[in-house]
Amino acid sequence: MPLLCISLLVLLLLPQSLTCDRNQLLRDAAELYNAIVKTDLDNTRENISASLQEISCPQLRFKAENCTPNTSDELNTLHKLACRMITLNLDQTKRLTESVLRSIGCPCDAPATTTTKTSVSMKTARPRKSHKQKTKNWTRRLCKANAIVSSITECYEILNSRLSHS
Repeated sequence: MPLLCISLLVLLLLPQSLTCDRNQLLRDAAELYNAIVKTDLDNTRENISASLQEISCPQLRFKAENCTPNTSDELNTLHKLACRMITLNLDQTKRLTESVLRSIGCPCDAPATTTTKTSVSMKTARPRKSHKQKTKNWTRRLCKANAIVSSITECYEILNSRLSHS
């Protein structure tokens, strides 16, 4: 009987000992930002700007998540932004995405992939996009990436200022 009580006590206390220290996660993210992510953000911003050069970004229906000083959920917002950037599938953003996800210690969920005979045959029957349409889509993705990079920068700045005041 005492062994059963001890086992139950261990099971009750174990989850508390394994929970993450949110403040430690925030400090780790801020340290990695200063060491790695900031450089990757600057490089990505330069690469996107060079790719866009004289192209102006149209008004996007896409609205990037933003961090605000009033909320304390920077890690969740950074995670959403990084995962959103992965879906853009741009070479200019791969390194930044990896370093952001590494700094917050949380990978993106893998998208469900299904390949059936009908989906493959429909892809082959679909007409090819024109060069103009491909360029337009690529520009739109770069503009979205540019907005996400700005939001990521803002989130890290808020995170760093919050940690410096606490």
